[in-house]
Amino acid sequence: MNDLRTIDRCKYPKLMDMTDSDLYGGFVGCGGMFLLFRIAEFMKLKRGDIVLDLGCGKGRSSLFLAETFGVTVVSVDLWNNCNDLFEKAKEKNLADKIIPIQADITENTLFPSGYFDAVFCMNSLFMFGDNCGFLKKLFSLIKPGGHFHLGSECFNKEPLWKDGAVPKEYSFGWSWKVWEECYSKYHSPLWWKSLIESTGLIDVEYCDELDDGRIMFEDFVINYDNYIDVSLIDRESVISRDHMASQIISGRETGLFPTVFMMSGKRI
Repeated sequence: MNDLRTIDRCKYPKLMDMTDSDLYGGFVGCGGMFLLFRIAEFMKLKRGDIVLDLGCGKGRSSLFLAETFGVTVVSVDLWNNCNDLFEKAKEKNLADKIIPIQADITENTLFPSGYFDAVFCMNSLFMFGDNCGFLKKLFSLIKPGGHFHLGSECFNKEPLWKDGAVPKEYSFGWSWKVWEECYSKYHSPLWWKSLIESTGLIDVEYCDELDDGRIMFEDFVINYDNYIDVSLIDRESVISRDHMASQIISGRETGLFPTVFMMSGKRI
């Protein structure tokens, strides 16, 4: 813990006055407001646009987008109750800007083609969107000239482990298969760029590991209690602090780092 790095908040002057709870609370995955802010810098939204926040979790990103850009956000998540987000939107006087939906968009894309001015996805696409077929359906929902914005956990490069040789840092004894159902889907920024371009629907304008992507993982470990409801650990719903720390330490030896990348592209 002593040699882990924290995010340099001076690089994010607009976030300097936020408390730890504001920066980290309510997010799924690492990066928190820092990652959300970095993605937002690339977003070319105008007031009145309709944005899909896919895998919105508890809705922190949806509230931010609606409040910052004056857009209408359709917030879709499989696991989180949409009533909770609606109550948060009412508290912020954003009830007319947030449309929360609890659904599995991989089963039914729900919306007509060309419905959205932009699709936003933070720390969730790797869990369900790592195939060309689904991505084609997703990207068809964006208007021609609209944008797709992605920020996500990943590896800095593709793992070269053979079947059965996954190290314990990424394959440990839980009731669900952590490697197969989670980490094997991380991939690298180049892998994601190739997959997204293979749909023929998105012109990728930017795709790269963030300059402080690896630090975001270390910062997650340091601020773990600000991110995580620790009761979820016992239910094996989130990765423990010790496992995350071991992944960072392993990366220093193997060169395979858990990190964060960002991608922005235009609908062709």
